[in-house]
Amino acid sequence: MLPFIKRLLLIFFTISFSLKTTSQNTLQVDSLEKKSFKELSELFYDSKPDTLKATIYAKAKFRKALKEKDTLEMLNGKYLLADILNNRNIYLDFCDSLINISKKTPTENFPAAIYIDKATFFFHKRQNNKALKELIKANKIIEKKENLYLKNKTLYLIATIQSSIGQNEKALKLYKEVYNYASKENLITKDVFFSTLPLNLTIEYRNLNKIDSAYLFNSKAVKIYKKINDSVNLGYSYYSLGLVYQKKKEYSKALKSYLKSIPTIEDDENYRILVSSYIKIAKLYDTLGFDNKSLKYHLKADSIFKAKKIPSKFLEDTYKYLLDYYKTKDLKKQLIYVNKLLEIKEFKLFSM
Repeated sequence: MLPFIKRLLLIFFTISFSLKTTSQNTLQVDSLEKKSFKELSELFYDSKPDTLKATIYAKAKFRKALKEKDTLEMLNGKYLLADILNNRNIYLDFCDSLINISKKTPTENFPAAIYIDKATFFFHKRQNNKALKELIKANKIIEKKENLYLKNKTLYLIATIQSSIGQNEKALKLYKEVYNYASKENLITKDVFFSTLPLNLTIEYRNLNKIDSAYLFNSKAVKIYKKINDSVNLGYSYYSLGLVYQKKKEYSKALKSYLKSIPTIEDDENYRILVSSYIKIAKLYDTLGFDNKSLKYHLKADSIFKAKKIPSKFLEDTYKYLLDYYKTKDLKKQLIYVNKLLEIKEFKLFSM
């Protein structure tokens, strides 16, 4: 499973906009720019999928960053704009322009920080080779400048890439190194980039079947995110805790943890994990003898696949359950789920 990232794991950027020159819109710009970068990001995500509103908030964030000469928030603004307009070049072209400028007068942080942001972008797009190329460029500069902060950002991203391709022992070693640095510098509660370390450590320990260590770091994650009021990472911590409890065969606790995670995953529009969560909840209800509730969550998983066409290996369990459920009740639905089961099996065959 990929490490959690979007807003939860390694966090990102925002957007640019020019409003009409009416007094009303001038007031709107002034009003938005008085908000914090965090507030503008939250407005952006809350307004999705309303493209017009989200674009306004993204561009307001970029304008504010431009006015305050905050390069990283400018990048964040462009990232959000690229996201809502489904045009990656908006972000990548801006990165390249900043890199070209900062190469002329390099500083301790630039252009290395921009290479790291590009690497994060490519990682989210599952383009690990491109991400690694950007990290190599960043590291050449970081070694000369001896910038420990950026060095540990780079190591963190390398660990996430290693985790994504199943190199869990290597990923765990790097996560622990970065965790020690971030703890010493008090970055876990103060820097969103490093805030997901306890959660990612949980994932690696769980992947390596070191359940006691996984539970320890998962518990730390829940306490930290409650303390700093990070609802997104807290929600994913509950999801992760559900996985840990399942490993421990504590099924009632696992069920409660998954149910706590659902609002966050729904708000985050993370449909892959949402489908997985619904199916895990359905199977746990079935294990605990709540058949009607099991049916409800299998149907929820099916509805997401129907709407989003995002396949999941777990859907095979859902369609086997629904096929069996409707076997003597509804022939038409039975045929529908036979076809869906075949569709999922074909997906699994071609993705091997």
